[in-house]
Amino acid sequence: IEIPSNLDFYAKLLIQAMKIPDGVPRLTTQDMAWTKEEFKQSWRKQNTQTSCESSQLPFSHHIANTYHKQLMEVDMTLHTIPFEMGFSPAPWESMTDFELLKKLGVFDVELMRAIELMAAQYNMNNKRLGRIAMRHAEKYNLLPKEQYGSRKKHRSITCLLNKVLICDISRQLCLALTLTCNDAVKCYDYMTHNATGLSIQAVGIPHQPIT
Repeated sequence: IEIPSNLDFYAKLLIQAMKIPDGVPRLTTQDMAWTKEEFKQSWRKQNTQTSCESSQLPFSHHIANTYHKQLMEVDMTLHTIPFEMGFSPAPWESMTDFELLKKLGVFDVELMRAIELMAAQYNMNNKRLGRIAMRHAEKYNLLPKEQYGSRKKHRSITCLLNKVLICDISRQLCLALTLTCNDAVKCYDYMTHNATGLSIQAVGIPHQPIT
């Protein structure tokens, strides 16, 4: 795609950064489809007590389906079609805001954590989308080595050790060092869907399950 010459400078940088690297194949919608074994294992790992949007079928319903061949196939198809066709089922678009206490007995809204209760099917599809994206990114070395979150064979304690060693070396060699520890407030709430979607597509995920 040719970038317009009159486009904002930083918008150009963003688009260039979102380009799929050479040699990284784009997955197809067929690659996103559930397999029977993966579907069964994924649902049986879930907790029957997990909450979801109250107007939708609970987690326990989908877990029970995996113990009946025909029901599992129907349920798996209902999960897969939105991924392959690129649409959002109307029931999945209803969500419930739910406030969680960060500290026991503290009911100040500003000190609570808000989460979204969504349809169990939608929740499961999102989990799988994340797994596929991370697996594909790992395979083609698209993740920076300093990223430790949500990665296999990466532990937070190793990241902490690196931080401590850097500070120790800085003191021993009398080198100036600035370290920023940033815990962004409501960072997930402020994520822009378009930019997030482009970032996921940049690792080779098709647009259908995202847009």
